Amino acid sequence: MIEIPYPAGNLFCIDRTEVTAQQYAAFLATNPPTNMQPAFCSWNQAFQPQSSPGVDECENVSVEYDPTNDPLAPAVCVDWCDAFAYCRSLGKRLCGAVGGGSVAIASGADATKDQWYAACSAGGMYTYPYGSTFMTKACNTLDFGAPGPIDVALAVRCIGGYNGIYDMSGNVAEWEDGCNAASGASDTCLVRGGFFNSYENMSNPNASPTCTAVPRSARSRRSRQVGFRCCYDGR
Repeated sequence: MIEIPYPAGNLFCIDRTEVTAQQYAAFLATNPPTNMQPAFCSWNQAFQPQSSPGVDECENVSVEYDPTNDPLAPAVCVDWCDAFAYCRSLGKRLCGAVGGGSVAIASGADATKDQWYAACSAGGMYTYPYGSTFMTKACNTLDFGAPGPIDVALAVRCIGGYNGIYDMSGNVAEWEDGCNAASGASDTCLVRGGFFNSYENMSNPNASPTCTAVPRSARSRRSRQVGFRCCYDGR
């Protein structure tokens, strides 16, 4: 993890990379119970990545999630509750509000309130993790030319907002603990940083690979476009 400073001299930490298929498989190998989830995840009966019908979703989960043959690919085909449970199992949490808990969607581009955004933007200084101007082929976005996610940290120029953090733009979008409700599967939650088909389009947050974009997806969504990373409060 990388230490990220925030106001009042405190720190939080964030994973250097998106959680990999290999790391997620290690979590599944512990046979984590599903009955310890928050009430709004009570519908989630399994943590195993699953197929999900729809364009660009997980039509063939065995291709998208293969920890044996592609262990360093980001873990995908997981819903918000899967990501939340994984982070909690390690004593971390799904990135959310600075200081703890969920972040309000309206604060998604406030570096004093949102952990993921603070890390991506170097405390609000950058539009992209590497700076304020789009860099062609720096990250795995549409211009990079990959047909899907690539191994984490393979796009070696896709680094920042703080040194040592990779893929905060492109590759896969990342679940965040910031949702519009806490009622169940249909809640919409933030998915940050764009993905492999994102492109430079400041006016369309659903296509933008910027740190500032705040697109949302249903808490129950499973997609080849969406993975996650974890945060930790304090040292």
